[in-house]
Amino acid sequence: MSLDKQAQEKFEYSGYRFVGEHGHAAAKICHWTKQSILDKGVCYKEKFYGIESHRCLQMSPSVSFCQQECEFCWRDLSYTQTEWEGDYDDPKTIIDGAIAAQNQLLCGFFGNDKANRKN
Repeated sequence: MSLDKQAQEKFEYSGYRFVGEHGHAAAKICHWTKQSILDKGVCYKEKFYGIESHRCLQMSPSVSFCQQECEFCWRDLSYTQTEWEGDYDDPKTIIDGAIAAQNQLLCGFFGNDKANRKN
């Protein structure tokens, strides 16, 4: 069972974009991606590992059924489900969809005068 329409709309309102046809995977712009585009700082991953914050993709293949409840998770944990009934999208569909969603989410930043157009 995937998220109901009301729950999915709430996630989308808060910046998530669901990918695939089964409603279990999503992408969302990370706080540090936004900060990097606006030249206001970068994530530790850029400083320590060289992963450029403006190119990072925050996504989950299992938005509603990860049960880890990590303290710093970006997902809304109140919708965590313990069982999944239905089909899964294949990994290629999820990755391709997440990249397309990321591109769609980022395209609006270049309407912002404060955005760094060189990144």
